[in-house]
Amino acid sequence: MWNMFVRGTQVSLNSTLSRAGVLTQIHIPNEIPPISATLTSLIMLTLEMIVFGIFMVAFRFIPPQTIAVLPLILILEFILILGLALPLSVLNIKFRDTQFIWGVVIQVGFFLTPIFYKIDILPSYIQSILVFDPMVQILNFAHNAVLYDTLPSVNDVAVTVGMTFIIFTIGYAVFRKLSNKIIEEI
Repeated sequence: MWNMFVRGTQVSLNSTLSRAGVLTQIHIPNEIPPISATLTSLIMLTLEMIVFGIFMVAFRFIPPQTIAVLPLILILEFILILGLALPLSVLNIKFRDTQFIWGVVIQVGFFLTPIFYKIDILPSYIQSILVFDPMVQILNFAHNAVLYDTLPSVNDVAVTVGMTFIIFTIGYAVFRKLSNKIIEEI
């Protein structure tokens, strides 16, 4: 799931620039390149999950029933990635250093996000800050649902969904504001 986040945001950074020739010759909505990059990362995760499922069958691992919420968690992650991909794609046109700055943000995010550890090992004051990072919560939801047979609390879901939609709304607003000048800047 972290790879989907990294792929979706990093590929979308250059999605508009790499399709500059098409965008200047054919009128297509400016949203198409970052949306297609995000969809590509979702398709790649789906293929990875199929391979993972084959390994689960081969090793006779029976997942808990709570794995049924995984598609909902993936939809939430997709919305989060799209909310970041849209503004990143236009910011990279205006400020070419965005891709390098985002690379640093991704590296820091990797260590702050509980991918290889449980969030419970962190001090409580750090946990109280990370609860507002939707990616931390999404990965925590997935770990708990797939490995520990635990569903998230309603409060955690509400905060995560709220933060995800706030990020998506702000990201889309930034995209709409800056996308009018995409063709001129390319």
